Amino acid sequence: MAEIIQLHKKSTGREDDRITARPLEFRRPPWKSSHFIQVARSDWPGRNSPVLEPPEIPPHFVLKGSLADTILGIYIHRENEDRMKKVYYLAGLIDCLVNQVNPLLRTFLINDIYKKISLLKNALNLNWYGHIDRVLLPLAPGLYDQERYREGISCSRTLKTLYSLIMQGTGEMFDILSQEYIFFTPGEGV
Repeated sequence: MAEIIQLHKKSTGREDDRITARPLEFRRPPWKSSHFIQVARSDWPGRNSPVLEPPEIPPHFVLKGSLADTILGIYIHRENEDRMKKVYYLAGLIDCLVNQVNPLLRTFLINDIYKKISLLKNALNLNWYGHIDRVLLPLAPGLYDQERYREGISCSRTLKTLYSLIMQGTGEMFDILSQEYIFFTPGEGV
């Protein structure tokens, strides 16, 4: 049976719209949204001054499809940084199977990767539904060298180095997400 996940409590006035500050900052949106939205900190004017109307939505990424499953998994574990990082590592493993090229993925060793993904999904009580395409959250081009990450994955010759590279890469990406982005939950606006 499914469990209802409370994204946030109903607003009772003009209280702070922040749900969590760290490691990732989640906020209630001042506008209506049916998806999680990822905004660069530098583009978010904040709620410092009392305004009567909600601000316009700054440049952002709408997290739909597989990205929605990734951010929801992180949000569910928002009170536990280690589990949040495990969710992102799991997303990195899934990304490796779906979007990356590596000779190891063409051998029987792929079974080990599937087992590792299955164990993590069960331990974190997560799943990605529907068509799985992009699972790692978007990053601005200058913040992380995606090409170096992909090249490292394609050149890995053992599972140990592949897992290590994915762990290191997703850890760096997670740190960038926590420093550079704010995430707005789906909702009616505050």
